[in-house]
Amino acid sequence: MMNYIDYQSKQFVVDTLMKLADSSPVKKTQPYNIYDPTRNNYDISQQELDIWINYVCSVLDIISGYIRPEETSLIKLQIKNIALQNELTCAMRALNIERELLKFAQNILRYYQ
Repeated sequence: MMNYIDYQSKQFVVDTLMKLADSSPVKKTQPYNIYDPTRNNYDISQQELDIWINYVCSVLDIISGYIRPEETSLIKLQIKNIALQNELTCAMRALNIERELLKFAQNILRYYQ
């Protein structure tokens, strides 16, 4: 079943999702932190992850006005489930959330006309 959305709104939603993925705190880490060599190369803190997740969920609330709200609710649930995977590092959870955001953008491009 195709969902209809005007081109400008569709582009706005996809651009927003891509910018959310690009705003990940993992993007700001360095392969080797000379100022704190005890810190894992690409890891981020739980606080950094939590702040980013709150930001992502707030933006998803905004774009829910452009697409079906149940779809943004589903992606938010997936994000929260990833955030609870304590066996993964914070950086890995952030990367998995990035991947989900990009898959969501891809699905919008594919299924909305």
